[in-house]
Amino acid sequence: MNRFDGGQRKSLAELMAAVDRNCPVILMDHQPFGLDEAASQDIDLQVSGHTHAGQLWPLNYIVDSIYELPWGYRKTAGTHYYVSNGAGTWGPPCASETVLKSSASG
Repeated sequence: MNRFDGGQRKSLAELMAAVDRNCPVILMDHQPFGLDEAASQDIDLQVSGHTHAGQLWPLNYIVDSIYELPWGYRKTAGTHYYVSNGAGTWGPPCASETVLKSSASG
């Protein structure tokens, strides 16, 4: 995977080598790049954000061209994805999003 700044980081396969796959696997990745790689590694849920999707028009068109999923929910194979556009803003005051997730067993 490449970082947004062009730097290299370990592949998801390398990071997943020591993970117990008998438990649910949640991947938190700053930006939603390489969604197909998460599905190929049988990730159950990937949570990403910081895309600022839709906060400033017409920049949302640029964001849409950069990210496969600029915000919202998608399921591919057995992997669920949720991308938040961010809890903060940049530039002039504009729309932001705060995400609350809960989980219950039983």
